[in-house]
Amino acid sequence: MFPWLPGGRAEQPHTTTTTTTTTALPESRRELYVNHKAPFKLKKPSAAAFRGRKRLRAREITWSPISRSLDAPRCLVLGRPVLPNGRELTPPTRMTLREQLREKISAAFYRHGLLCASYPVPIILFTSASILTCCYPLLRLPLPGTGPVEFTTGVRDYSVPSHEPQGDFGERPDWYRGPPVAYIQQVLVKAAVSPWESSLVPVDMFRSPLGQVFSLLEEIRNHVYSDSSGVRSLEALCLQVTDLFPGLRRMQSVLPEHGCLLVSPGNYWQNQRELFDSDPDLLKTIQKHEPKGLHTSATLRDLLFGVPGKYTGVSHYNRKRVVTYTITVVLSSYDARFLGSLRSRLKQLHPSANCSLRDDHMVHVHFKEEIGIAELIPLVTTYIILFAYIYFSTR
Repeated sequence: MFPWLPGGRAEQPHTTTTTTTTTALPESRRELYVNHKAPFKLKKPSAAAFRGRKRLRAREITWSPISRSLDAPRCLVLGRPVLPNGRELTPPTRMTLREQLREKISAAFYRHGLLCASYPVPIILFTSASILTCCYPLLRLPLPGTGPVEFTTGVRDYSVPSHEPQGDFGERPDWYRGPPVAYIQQVLVKAAVSPWESSLVPVDMFRSPLGQVFSLLEEIRNHVYSDSSGVRSLEALCLQVTDLFPGLRRMQSVLPEHGCLLVSPGNYWQNQRELFDSDPDLLKTIQKHEPKGLHTSATLRDLLFGVPGKYTGVSHYNRKRVVTYTITVVLSSYDARFLGSLRSRLKQLHPSANCSLRDDHMVHVHFKEEIGIAELIPLVTTYIILFAYIYFSTR
C-alpha cells in the first residue's frame, strides 16, 4: 500500500518506479479517488535503492492520518462538528413521543411473544389457571333464562289445576298443571316510631316494631277455625319440616328444623322474646349472618324479613323511617276459609285505615330446573375441540 496525499495521488518511494494512472477530479467535491485497476511495474531492486531505503528509514517520516474512520479528529465550523475532509456530521434525528411510545410497545410485544414461544406449556397452564380463578365468582350468577316465571289468577273459586292440558293454551302456561309444591301466605307488617325525636339512636327505631313479631307469631300459631266440617288449625295445614339440607346446616340456629315451616325476623332470636330483649345490638345480630362478597340471589335477611333488604328500613341511619317485614307461612294445602278467618282476626287486632293490599288474586310462581353438569358437557367438549383445532392449526 502507498500512503495517500491530499492531492489525490500516491507518493512513490525513491527506490521503485511505479506507473499509475490517475484521474483528476474537481476540487470542490473534496473526495479521495483511487484507481485500483491501474497497472504498475516494479524494477529490479539495486544496492543504491537499498541504501536510499535506509536513509528514508533514518528520517522517520510521519504521514498525517487522513481517512474516514470514526476516530479521526474533528473540529467545529460555525458551531457544527466536521471531519478533517470537510464533511459535516449529520446529527441524529430526535424521535417524537409517539414514535418512542410505539417503539416501546413493539419491544414489549416482541418480548412477550418470545417468552410465550419459548415456554408454551407453562404459559398455557398459567393462563388457564388465571381464567378459572377470575371466572369463579361468575358461578354465583344465575344463568339467563333460569329465573322464576309468574302467572296470576283470581283467588275466588280457586281449584287445583288438573294434570291434563287445558284447551285455553293462549292464557295458561304449559307448566301450570297439577297441584303446586306449597302455598305461601305472607302477613305484611309496617310499623314506625311516633313521635320521633332526634335524640333517639337507630336501635330504638326498629326495636319496638320488631318486637311486635312475637305477639303476631303467637296469634297465628294458636288460630283455630271451626265449621260444620270440623276444626282446622295451622298445624294441620302448614308444611311440616323434618330436616335441613346439608348446605343449610350452618343456619340451623335461625331456620326451623322441625314443625311448621314459618319464618319471620323472630328467627334471629329463635322466636323467643327473652333473647330479643336481652340482645344489646340488634343490628349486629342481623348482619352477622349476611354473606361476604358477591351475592345475587336472596340472602338470609331477605328470606326472614320477606322483602328486599333496602325496603326493610333496618339500617344505621339516625332518621325517621318505616320498618317493613313479613311473617311467611308455608302451607301444604290451600284452605280459603281458614285463611279468610285468619285475615279477619289480624285486621281486628291491628286495624289499619290505609291498608291498600289486594286479596282478590293469586300469583303462581314457577322455578325452572337448574342447569347441571350433565347439560354442560356437550358445550365444554365443543370448546375443547375448537381450542385444540386452533392450537394445532397455528403450529
